[in-house]
Amino acid sequence: MLADDAVAAFARLSREPGIDPARIGFWGLSQGGWLTILAAAKEQRAAFAIAASAPMAAADVQMNFAVANILRIRGQPLSVIDRAIRARTIVDEYARGRRSRAEAEAAEADAKTAPWYDQIWLRGNIDDPEWRRQISADPLRALERSRVPTLILFGQKDPWVPVAGSIASLRSSASRFPQVTVRVIDNADHAMMMDVPPIRQIDTRFATRAAPNAPAYFALLGAWLESVVGE
Repeated sequence: MLADDAVAAFARLSREPGIDPARIGFWGLSQGGWLTILAAAKEQRAAFAIAASAPMAAADVQMNFAVANILRIRGQPLSVIDRAIRARTIVDEYARGRRSRAEAEAAEADAKTAPWYDQIWLRGNIDDPEWRRQISADPLRALERSRVPTLILFGQKDPWVPVAGSIASLRSSASRFPQVTVRVIDNADHAMMMDVPPIRQIDTRFATRAAPNAPAYFALLGAWLESVVGE
């Protein structure tokens, strides 16, 4: 639905006087990067698509990676991380039809007794149809449907996105995505910022104030856009 909003915005801008419709594209950060790829698959007239810090993995894989980092950064031991990921995995397997509801409810009930429950993004997932749709979506499948020139950017120190796994998935299927360029920004985090302490990187309140400041991000973005749409 949100990707459809982006496509509608593309159509509206294309009719705007003074805007060259041949130079309109999509850009998105995090989940917005995933939406960028979906929008490009729907609107093949787009001049470009840029996905920054967008996981090339199912939503449950990405969130298990993020939750493990959140707990680790907050000083929780491996036993707690394993317990939290086990609870999340069982609930997700229920959503995928691989576990019983009783198993899912028992797994969440066990996590609810822990002081870190509100840090593992599990509340409400059992009965959330949107979460079920998200974990069944494959961003690589959407990417395969697109022929729009696409730049996928990752921050090397991103605690939210499995960067290594995402790159491995893209490389193993590179022949399916001839329109894609993939780059990693050294020492950048999820918001393409530099030198932000890990505890702030996982603070969702800080995320609303975050803004990219990695010089390499801007240089690469500008050079790539110039190569695709010109000055």
